[in-house]
Amino acid sequence: MEIEVLIAAMNLKNKNEHEEFLKRTNVKTRSLLINQVTRQDVIDEMKAANAGELFNEINGTNRLLSLEEKGLSKSRNRALDNAIGNIGIICDDDITYVDNYENIIKRAYEKYPDAAIIAFYIESQNPERPVRHIPEGPVDLKKSLSICSSCITLNINKIRESKLRFNEQFGAGSKYYMGEENIFLAKALEMGLKIYSVDEKIANIGQLESTWYGNFDKEYFHIRGAVYYELSNQYYKDLIYDFAERKRNLYEMNLTHDEAVEAMFAGVEEYRRGNEQD
Repeated sequence: MEIEVLIAAMNLKNKNEHEEFLKRTNVKTRSLLINQVTRQDVIDEMKAANAGELFNEINGTNRLLSLEEKGLSKSRNRALDNAIGNIGIICDDDITYVDNYENIIKRAYEKYPDAAIIAFYIESQNPERPVRHIPEGPVDLKKSLSICSSCITLNINKIRESKLRFNEQFGAGSKYYMGEENIFLAKALEMGLKIYSVDEKIANIGQLESTWYGNFDKEYFHIRGAVYYELSNQYYKDLIYDFAERKRNLYEMNLTHDEAVEAMFAGVEEYRRGNEQD
């Protein structure tokens, strides 16, 4: 069983920056870094240093693939397509792994051999954005909503056999800038794939910055509605009403309960119309 860290990063320029990234995140296993290059100055510098090509490291234990494209879910799918290891770990750029993460993950997959996905605990370094502990055992739709992307590990063969993908309409760099990991997990459950949670810490996460800018405004609720519809076109109404009630104290200075619900349903309709046109 070989572990491979599947990393989403942006605008790394050269081998030194790649090595510094791996050192900072404490990667001790095989890794694949998808380097989305979105800044023209970085593209120009790379091509000037590499005979007109982007910087890539396609051989060895720690590979890097640079691409002129944007979107977190697109990056995740590129990693799934190019992974070599048996078990993939979803990784962002503010993660630091504990020294024994490899053994923790291997033991879990030996314990749950039918698992397509196992979520672990990561500890947030930002008290305002804590990561929840999820009790060990099978994960259903409700539990999956509390799992963040960097908690997720994947049995690569089972994921490929199922043809499960991240929805590229969701996630950082897309119109609907959140919810991609929860949609991914929900689709896995719909397909009958087994998901488990193991409450052992594999990493720390900074969570000092976020694509979401922190305002509970109508745009946020539009996107939240679209996420819930894509999560489940059967239960999205329940998810909308539950979220509006649970988070009332966080948004009530900006919107009333009814306005929040209305904005989420408007997001559902917008998303549904957009997909019907496609």
